[in-house]
Amino acid sequence: IVSDVNVAVLAVDGCFDSGLSAVVDVLATANALRQDVPAPPPAFTVTIVGLTKRVRTGNGLTVNPVPARKMAQLPDLLVMPALGVKTPDEIIETVRGHAALDLIRDSRANGTELAGAGTGTFFLAESGVLDGLLATTSWWLGPAFRARYPAVLLDETRTIAQDARITTAGAARRPGRVGDALYPHH
Repeated sequence: IVSDVNVAVLAVDGCFDSGLSAVVDVLATANALRQDVPAPPPAFTVTIVGLTKRVRTGNGLTVNPVPARKMAQLPDLLVMPALGVKTPDEIIETVRGHAALDLIRDSRANGTELAGAGTGTFFLAESGVLDGLLATTSWWLGPAFRARYPAVLLDETRTIAQDARITTAGAARRPGRVGDALYPHH
């Protein structure tokens, strides 16, 4: 019998509201549908964790996470959702020296799998855990990501990249799509 997969979703001030809720919603949906597949995978036990007792999202919603340092057990997976800031400079300013970096490094050292979505991948890169590994992020952030984290093997054409128990996700740009007309110089 395989036990549940314990997932900690790290909420930080300024996180992208839909990025946080999307992770929780997708895992809840996977749990609801898991019995519909042969040999169902283990269920996800999801906990929103934070570094403070209250987190204010990018659009001002208040979240009351479980303090990360008070989790009863180490999670199997720590997920870093996207940030609610949009420009590369704002993203880098937010992640530079952030208290979440120590939690990410400690989690990695303790064998916890890591995941980052969109701008959340900048936290993983800033912590150093992506150095020498394949990763992705949203295509429009590729140049800034590559300039700041040259030790990461970035491929922003991928939607998902997985390497050494770290999964990163981003919005991959496909030639000839609507986004090309909106952002012709990227």
